[in-house]
Amino acid sequence: MYTLRKRNMQAIRLIDTINCSAASNTLVQRNVSVNQESFSVKIYTGALADWKADVLVCSCSPDLNLSNGTLAPSLMQKAGSMLQDECNLKYPNGIENEQIAIAKGYNLYCKRVYFGTLSSWSGDGSACKKGLAVLVSECLKVANINNMQSIAFPALGTGNLKYPPQVSASVILAFVEDFYKQDPSSTLLTYIVVYDQSSDVKIVKQAFDQEWASRAGSLLSIQFPLPAPSSPLPLPQALVPAANKPKPSRNDTKEYFAYMYQSDPETPNYWEKFHHKKTVKEWNGSNGDLSIKIFQVAGSGLSDIIQFVYNTLKEQPSSEFKNIEVKEVQRLENLQLFYKYVSFRQSQFSTVSKTGELAPLERIKVCKQGQPLTSKNTKRGCILDQDIYPEVNEHYLFHGTKVANLDGIFHQGLDNRLAGKGRFGNGIYCAETPAKSNKYTGTKDT
Repeated sequence: MYTLRKRNMQAIRLIDTINCSAASNTLVQRNVSVNQESFSVKIYTGALADWKADVLVCSCSPDLNLSNGTLAPSLMQKAGSMLQDECNLKYPNGIENEQIAIAKGYNLYCKRVYFGTLSSWSGDGSACKKGLAVLVSECLKVANINNMQSIAFPALGTGNLKYPPQVSASVILAFVEDFYKQDPSSTLLTYIVVYDQSSDVKIVKQAFDQEWASRAGSLLSIQFPLPAPSSPLPLPQALVPAANKPKPSRNDTKEYFAYMYQSDPETPNYWEKFHHKKTVKEWNGSNGDLSIKIFQVAGSGLSDIIQFVYNTLKEQPSSEFKNIEVKEVQRLENLQLFYKYVSFRQSQFSTVSKTGELAPLERIKVCKQGQPLTSKNTKRGCILDQDIYPEVNEHYLFHGTKVANLDGIFHQGLDNRLAGKGRFGNGIYCAETPAKSNKYTGTKDT
């Protein structure tokens, strides 16, 4: 949000960020039991949806319907519906046995979620053990290739699939151990997270503790063959993170929108406290000071915004603004608000990646014909031309308000529930020119 002041000290507000909130990043990782010194493995009890790791692993149904089961719904509830949207987009036909699907973590405390499918326990369980072993091996391999620093496995199979806890512990830890033996230089940290709300949590936890404590570096108890680990193969294109793909040259293709949807959003490159060297999610997951900060805008950024205000005013001349002078410009950096906003923008990219186009405002019948005046008068290459995406109908607009409302807006954003009734009913009203927004600032003394 930018704050502008003119000569008669009426306040005008130019919105840069939209209302947001984010979950607390305070996590309690409890009940550390066994940590074999030669391998980076830690066993905990807790809820995977609350876990903080680069990768979370989840078993799910082959159709990737995340409302099925117990673990997948808990992850989707925390991550948001975009997790299901991405799975539908990237894997429209679901996944097969021994295949993993990869999605972003969104509101989870992770960078990626790896999904794999397991069959229910039956017979002597030999096929189930093999499927579990392949899933664990592939998740570790892909995480390592993509330079992830940590990965968290649940006690796979021990819930609705009815795997005996001792079998799950034996297979998972055997192939975790084998991974570190094959790549002793790996810095990947492995967590085993036993769900602490299950009725048999003590039995499952004890099975993993005892299995890890008894590991002697032998895989003799696992009788079925698996392909010997080899040098990493190139990942299938669908599994390559957007950061490792070239950005499409045109911004009006499905490939471009899919790329933007799969990318990890960054803060605007002109932000100072929450600089764009970290992604929004990395900032939000950090333990540093995340309080809001207001900056005085100066230099070329100030000149750009002043010119922007004057140009939009010229589009709708008014005698009241004939001698206007912008006195001050402030920029609000509220990370939590911006985090929620970019999450919504990602959902827009997801929608357009399927349809190929989002109808621009000028083509919507109930909207004013023509490009918004704010976008029309944004100088190419200026500060307001950066980090904005009109291809998904993202535009700057003006909003006027009373000074008494500012603190609440700075901290909580614009809230439709608190909005007054305007010409078109209750809602948040914004305008293409400050001449209109000025009428809502209340008094000429502010």
